[in-house]
Amino acid sequence: MPNQIKVDLGVTVLPDDHKIWKLFGGEGYKFLKIMLESKLAFIDVRNLDELGPDPAKWDKGKLLEHVSIDRWRRQVASTGVETARHVSPTDKLNMTLVEGLLLSARRGDIIAIPHPGTDGYVTIAQLTSKPGEIKTVVAQDGRRNYTYVGRRFKHLGTLNKRDLPFEFVERLQTPIAFFDTGNSGREDVYQAAYGSYIYDGVNFAKYRTKKEVYTSRDNRTVSTWMEFVDVAANPDALSFAKLKTKSNSITDLIDLANLDELDRSDLSININSPGEIVMKAIASSPLVGLAIYPMAAGGVPYAQALKAEVTMSAVGDASTKECKAQVGQEVRDVIEALGAEKWQSACEIAVRAANETTLKTDSSLKE
Repeated sequence: MPNQIKVDLGVTVLPDDHKIWKLFGGEGYKFLKIMLESKLAFIDVRNLDELGPDPAKWDKGKLLEHVSIDRWRRQVASTGVETARHVSPTDKLNMTLVEGLLLSARRGDIIAIPHPGTDGYVTIAQLTSKPGEIKTVVAQDGRRNYTYVGRRFKHLGTLNKRDLPFEFVERLQTPIAFFDTGNSGREDVYQAAYGSYIYDGVNFAKYRTKKEVYTSRDNRTVSTWMEFVDVAANPDALSFAKLKTKSNSITDLIDLANLDELDRSDLSININSPGEIVMKAIASSPLVGLAIYPMAAGGVPYAQALKAEVTMSAVGDASTKECKAQVGQEVRDVIEALGAEKWQSACEIAVRAANETTLKTDSSLKE
């Protein structure tokens, strides 16, 4: 009996309430470099470690006083005038920002860290520590060093502001240090962070090509694969096409399939070098495609492909159990419905896509 194949889809399942936060690197981006080097997200309030090791136990009154005194000392140092100190609306806002980063943002949430300039970069990172789990870093501000309290993150990707929606960039340019960015730019950020993912009931599969010259023949090969995935993952369309032709040709199959436009995946295509093609659908076809592509391109025999299982990862409290079982069964159903000869034809298309167009995904085979 052949070894069982496992396909890691390279897909990340995100919770429906997953958030993307903007984090500012301080006035004049003065802390951007140390944030990225230390992989620590922090708000520009000095020496918060004096309040204790657990932010959840900080007294709110003492926290507000600490924030207010820190702001007042900076003001005096800047102006040279020692005015009377009182708690200001800015102090209350800054306290809210500190609590938001240290206590409200959850492990697995995304932070978008803008770099200088309207056409600069945005670092996309993911919080790796639980709320309340803090670390410190010493950073220079002016002529002195201070301790800053923050949370650990890992780098996931980088985007150019020119490639992002105007509304999202405008939000990133605001001087507020930390806030939930909402839905604007979400797909761009997730594609940079995860590539292929599931969010709010929608499935996204990213394919990549590094071919220097992308020809009309390449486009036909890739388009054939994408359309085949939509047809194969739709039982009614596949059955209809099989009734209409005895041919094992994949192009004949997709030409004869009675697939409604509403059942087709949305395609987002950016053919540069490197180029990207993203399949997006409520239906599971993008995930099915990620599962069968490495098997077909790798020439996995029909009998072995029939027994394939799939794996994926999750962020936060999102679960993969139900999705893994459903997609795994759909993949096996698709391969069985194709039969050995049509599976071989699908392998030929995938091999051509991989070799001639350099089409790749983050999905991979594991025995």
